[in-house]
Amino acid sequence: MKHSIYQIGWACLLFLATAGATAFGQEASEYRTLKLQGMAEQLAGKGIRISEEGLYPAGGLCSGKQVEMKRDIFGRVGFIGLRLFDATVQTKYASPVYEFIERYFLELLLLADPDAVALKLEEDKVDLTFNGTPYAGGMWNLPDRIAALNANTAFALNADMERYTVGWQLPDGTLKMVFPKQYELIVGADKMEMEKGLMEELARANALPNEMDTVDIAGLEPSPRKGYYIRKGGHYLANEMHSDTYYREIGNGKAVLVFDAALPAESLANLFQEGWCGDDRRVMIQVQHHCYGNRKVEFMLELPQWVAYCKQHKCDVYFGMEQSDGTTLKGTVIVVNPDLGYNHMLYFECAADLFTRLRPHVDAVLYSYVPTHNIKDLFNDYK
Repeated sequence: MKHSIYQIGWACLLFLATAGATAFGQEASEYRTLKLQGMAEQLAGKGIRISEEGLYPAGGLCSGKQVEMKRDIFGRVGFIGLRLFDATVQTKYASPVYEFIERYFLELLLLADPDAVALKLEEDKVDLTFNGTPYAGGMWNLPDRIAALNANTAFALNADMERYTVGWQLPDGTLKMVFPKQYELIVGADKMEMEKGLMEELARANALPNEMDTVDIAGLEPSPRKGYYIRKGGHYLANEMHSDTYYREIGNGKAVLVFDAALPAESLANLFQEGWCGDDRRVMIQVQHHCYGNRKVEFMLELPQWVAYCKQHKCDVYFGMEQSDGTTLKGTVIVVNPDLGYNHMLYFECAADLFTRLRPHVDAVLYSYVPTHNIKDLFNDYK
């Protein structure tokens, strides 16, 4: 086995891969994804050669438009798309949503042929209409509609549980796009690229300070029989999958999170929400990542770093205990990104005396970037 160690700050990730291959089965590239590489090649074929970050005139594709290229923190080409939005408006939803719209319109322009555009829209389950008329084989002129868009064009971006809707008010009507909350579509990456990206994001995540915040008991629900208080959260898939957190009273109407060997299930739920176990010990999590193509990649990181990743990506965390027999704790954690439509599922196991150990340790099996419409089946497989 080949062992590769990646160190970023105090965080250490250990990846185990077969000899002669990278940890992700991919060689290093100048581009974050193959899609971006293909787009750059298509642009070069039309005389738009992208080499440095910045804006490039694209009048040959669409009158008055510019193509923007941005690099990621690793120096790779991380984004190619039309400049449509002002950066100051990209706040309501995750930035990949805005970047998807800018990239996707450029992808459609690069296809040129109206029938090819209509086929791509159908395959991607994207609805594109002008004044209520769907784009189908060139029912209306797409480049003209895109040419009318700019950073000052009035638009509305909204979302429900399954899709995004964006509409622009143009001088001669309304251009509207509806697209699914599908992470692979939004970021323009395949499964292997997404899995590689997850490892990079975990390595970049900065754990939050180990601080035990106090809260007012008045905002908590008492559980007299068990001697603690509950802050009720939501549920996901089943009643046993919840985002509740648990507190103990410290006097003066205040409470802190429970981390107690006598309450292992409650303490573990808090641990996956907050990352720390109430003192300076950092809980390690050994992960077996089940990847595309039946690959299994193992890595270890500190649990505060995993929790920091979840918080930094605005994910909701749901915890469910399946076994607590005094010896072993087993259960499931589902990390949900409602903006981008993906789920990470961790099936964990650890010793029941986790919170008495000097070096606490949790084992987990990870399934990443599970589409929301598939997560229920995977969850039921592990129940």
